[in-house]
Amino acid sequence: MAPIKQKLLEIIQLRHFVLVCVLAGVVIRVVWIGLVHPPQVVDFKWYYERAVSIASGDGYAVNRFPTAYWPVGYAGFLGALFYVFGTSALVGQLANVILSAATILLVYRLTQQIFQSETAARITVFILCFYPNQIAYNSLLCTEIWFSCLLILGALLLICARGRLWLLALCGLAWGLATLTKPQFIFLPAIFLLVFYANKRLLLKSAMVVYATILICVAPWLLRNERVFGKPLISTNGGIVLMQGNNPYATGTYVWNDKIEALLGDLRNGDLGGGADEVARDARARAIGEDYIRHHVERTVLLWPKKLMYGYRSDVDGFYYSMGMIQAPTNALKFLYVGLKAFAELYYLAVLALAAISLKLVLGSHTRPFAMGLFVTLYFTAICIVFYGLARYHFPTMPWIAMYAGIGGSHILGAWRNSVPPAPNPVF
Repeated sequence: MAPIKQKLLEIIQLRHFVLVCVLAGVVIRVVWIGLVHPPQVVDFKWYYERAVSIASGDGYAVNRFPTAYWPVGYAGFLGALFYVFGTSALVGQLANVILSAATILLVYRLTQQIFQSETAARITVFILCFYPNQIAYNSLLCTEIWFSCLLILGALLLICARGRLWLLALCGLAWGLATLTKPQFIFLPAIFLLVFYANKRLLLKSAMVVYATILICVAPWLLRNERVFGKPLISTNGGIVLMQGNNPYATGTYVWNDKIEALLGDLRNGDLGGGADEVARDARARAIGEDYIRHHVERTVLLWPKKLMYGYRSDVDGFYYSMGMIQAPTNALKFLYVGLKAFAELYYLAVLALAAISLKLVLGSHTRPFAMGLFVTLYFTAICIVFYGLARYHFPTMPWIAMYAGIGGSHILGAWRNSVPPAPNPVF
């Protein structure tokens, strides 16, 4: 076994290992989107249509009626691409490839910065470059790849800033765009700041700059919605999602049927939003969800394990929404689809196992930044518990879980014990 470990370490430490992995990852993703052409369904179709509306000059609208059902972040990014390069799903898919490659390189640098381990960073790159479900997502016009890139970019900028205002402002800009994509993100920067800044004065200064920049980034959208809807809101579907996860017919995962929709009474309008009453509809749905939680505390709590199960039990939804949506597939395609899903599940389990190996090392180090990935995972898990479980919700946690898997792999190869710094890092 020792010679095998040594050989693997030699391969991982090759000068161009990271470059070869990233290039291979890009090629695989390009080939994937060249071969797999799924119809953009549900949320993905909605983002595509809103992006077309933006690119054509009709603004963020449904049938030319202004909407804020989902935040503008990703649709605005996609709309800008469509305006410059033309309206085509391929434009968004190629953007996914670029964002995926950028995320992998950012994660590589972030792993180096936090864990001070080149071996762990390189293993993390390998894991992400060939991660099946993340590859499959490149065919989808989804928020997940865009959001993950912004999250990691902001984290790296925060660590590199060391109190420098311009880097803190860039961090705030990245996280402001992330907030415009997923509003629930807004509290996570505070956790990053508390973890990486021990000096109270520097913490306060950095927090003010980061959150001021986030506010500046979000303000135009808030003002637009104040003018259009009479409220400075980011989106009008938070209440809908809360009601979906907390009602008499809730199962712990996404469900939308006539019984649930009937709870909205005269404001029922499907689950994809739009229309003049979307603010009132969201408010009613929020009231229904909150009322159910208050009066059914026991059942609400009993749903939490189911929500966790639906959130983390599988990691093949990218294949489902891409290959699984292809109309009239051949028998060969069905066989390939099942095989790829099986391989993806095994890959996911292997990554989780490697990450689990690292937990004792991470928690035993007493180095605060080492636990940041756990905080990120717990944060998005808490959101899952409040609303409902869906595999897509753990997508932003996978780069962090991959970092821990990198540590686990490094430990197995005997490289981790020689890489841990003698003093805590990087806390400012």
